[in-house]
Amino acid sequence: MQILTEILNYFASDPLDPLFCVEEAAEDNSNLINSTIVRQLNLLDAQIVEQTKADTEFKFLFKNTNGVEYDKKARIWTLKKILDETIPRFRLKSLLDSHNSKRPDPYNHKSLIDINLNSDFLVPLNSFNIRGSALIRNNFGFTITPPIDAKNSQYWLIQALLEENLQSVTDVRLDPFILREESEYPCMEYRMLVYGISLDWNLIEKLGYEDHGRWYPGKFSTKTAYTDYSWTPRDGEVHFRCEELPLKDDIYRRGSRYLHGIYMPSKRKIVHLDGAIRIYTPDEWEMRLKSHVRKIGKIGKRIKIFRINKEVSRECLGNIASNFFVWNYDVSRYFGVKIPEDY
Repeated sequence: MQILTEILNYFASDPLDPLFCVEEAAEDNSNLINSTIVRQLNLLDAQIVEQTKADTEFKFLFKNTNGVEYDKKARIWTLKKILDETIPRFRLKSLLDSHNSKRPDPYNHKSLIDINLNSDFLVPLNSFNIRGSALIRNNFGFTITPPIDAKNSQYWLIQALLEENLQSVTDVRLDPFILREESEYPCMEYRMLVYGISLDWNLIEKLGYEDHGRWYPGKFSTKTAYTDYSWTPRDGEVHFRCEELPLKDDIYRRGSRYLHGIYMPSKRKIVHLDGAIRIYTPDEWEMRLKSHVRKIGKIGKRIKIFRINKEVSRECLGNIASNFFVWNYDVSRYFGVKIPEDY
């Protein structure tokens, strides 16, 4: 399927997922990308468009539409689905290729050129003004790399970092594509209560063995193979690791979400906390599926998403973990969020 470079670049840079922005741009004749969208719609494979027209959901939504308008709606629907599949793949490839560059995208943008990168391509969060999920600098908006294939999935992490007043001690990885002038960056706000803590910290403090577990997703959680975690005592510290393994069919669209924290019982503090994604090849995924986060080591390509450079409270770990793993209701429940059992 031929996707025009201008189309891919434009919608990859949009803070909204294709579901929410393609149709608006296609129907707006004043939009600079509109004529290119029209050309793209005409390039779509006729057989795939016909499959869209036969889709039960599409037929229900547009049952009162017919003729030329019906065909246009089918082409827009088809383009949204193609971009929804293509953009996350495009992002993963860019992240994998970034090690070949000293300043990978978007860090060569004129508004970022004076920011120093660390070895993981992270930058200080306090270098930006934060507005919702937008990180504003020199009249341009960026955002943290989404850990999964949903552009708004980092919104709750950003809000948790602000709630914990950690913006001055946190480094983040900017998304390689999402970029808009500040005036054009949509101001999005979402509502969802994700906070709590119910771990038995007395058990963790006295842990003389490795404690671990695994959850399989409920019907409303993010669709994954499973999520597993471990607490490992080591030299007066206890290392916490948690990883959400995607389904095999999704590894070209997203990485696993991976969180690592170090708890020091003598201080009752989390002395290290960072979040990453791990990108797997099919063979690596098979190896990971048969193992556990406590045993698998450094398999896959790890891309760090954020790192907190300060000791934080136990409650903060629960807040950050629940929001980093947004829509993973097992992790939220583990840290004390009141989630219905059938989720």
